[in-house]
Amino acid sequence: MNVPKLRFKEFTDEWTTIKLSDIGEFLKGGQLNKSDLSLDGIPCILYGELYTFYNEFATKIKSKTLNTTNLVLSKKYDILLPLSGETAEDISTCTCVFFENIALGGDLIIFRSSLANNLFISLLLKYKYKYKIAQIAQGKSVVHINIKNLKNIKINIPNLEEQKKLSDFIFSINKKITTLENIITNLEKQKKGLLQQIFNQEIRFKDENGNNYPDWEKKKLNELCFKIGDGLHATPKYIDSGTNYFINGNNLLNKKIIVNELTKKVSTNELSKYYISLGNNSILISINGTIGNLAFYNNENIILGKSCGYINLKDDVIKDFIYYYLLQSKIQLYFHKELTGTTIKNLSLVSLKNTPIKLPCLEEQIKIADFLSAFDRKIDNQKAQLEHWKQIKKGLLQQMFV
Repeated sequence: MNVPKLRFKEFTDEWTTIKLSDIGEFLKGGQLNKSDLSLDGIPCILYGELYTFYNEFATKIKSKTLNTTNLVLSKKYDILLPLSGETAEDISTCTCVFFENIALGGDLIIFRSSLANNLFISLLLKYKYKYKIAQIAQGKSVVHINIKNLKNIKINIPNLEEQKKLSDFIFSINKKITTLENIITNLEKQKKGLLQQIFNQEIRFKDENGNNYPDWEKKKLNELCFKIGDGLHATPKYIDSGTNYFINGNNLLNKKIIVNELTKKVSTNELSKYYISLGNNSILISINGTIGNLAFYNNENIILGKSCGYINLKDDVIKDFIYYYLLQSKIQLYFHKELTGTTIKNLSLVSLKNTPIKLPCLEEQIKIADFLSAFDRKIDNQKAQLEHWKQIKKGLLQQMFV
């Protein structure tokens, strides 16, 4: 039967197979491009923004234009598709506009229907028929969609009542996802402000008697370490079946060493030759290409590449404190001022060793590190919820369409 795997129980009818041209018309955007954007004027959407800003629903408009010549204006719930793009996969996206009278730019295809729920059709095209749209794209360096071919795409749709219930349901999940994204963004901004205030000593922690701790001492990072160095300048032999990872600067993020299917593996023999044991009070930092990413070294079976520096701290220095200190914008700016190289930027070990540090006493280091770590856990909790809802949405989209 022509029905989805997962469905609201009140609906039992089969879905109908139709052409897009049977339920709506196709139009093109007006003569509007990036050079026409301004701070004021009429809200507008350019085709490139479908890739970079909008998802399936345009519930707020990013850009404006003062250009009023040959404009094509939206009707509420118009569906926008890019007319051209770099790849067939890029071009198979779409966005449903929630507003009237939005100026629609060149290289946009507009699908307008009064016979279907446009929010539902937008979801259907973006997630279920993405590859069918990609198949009709033509060209190599730049690909295009022929509207005639787009009209002939066949889709499966239920009755209007089921279309509306499906789109309203997914939209409610989208709102939850957007809310969580906004919470995370705001927490990240708060964290950035806290880092600045704490390390500028605008916020001070007190001892158990309510008194300020002693003045912070001016140091260089090298004074706080047993050793500062970097990874291999030679390239080890890679082996697909290995269990040990070759780590570079782009593997470092938010205290963690991130590995994925692109991370190269090395044999145990290579590990024994090149393994660096640093101990648990050590921080890894990206010093080549991407600069200033940080992670904790955790004694895993890894080999460090040359873009990965290491900071082996003395026992009386709190690793979490130094991590947050190096993360603040003032130190990140210092790193970038010290960079050498043209195409690929590099932070020298000399510059890393000379990084200026203001060091509080051990007890205040602990309090600062504990406070900021708790704030990070709050952010991580929100990120876990966000990922949870994204996975729910993904599973539903796979099962609720035919």
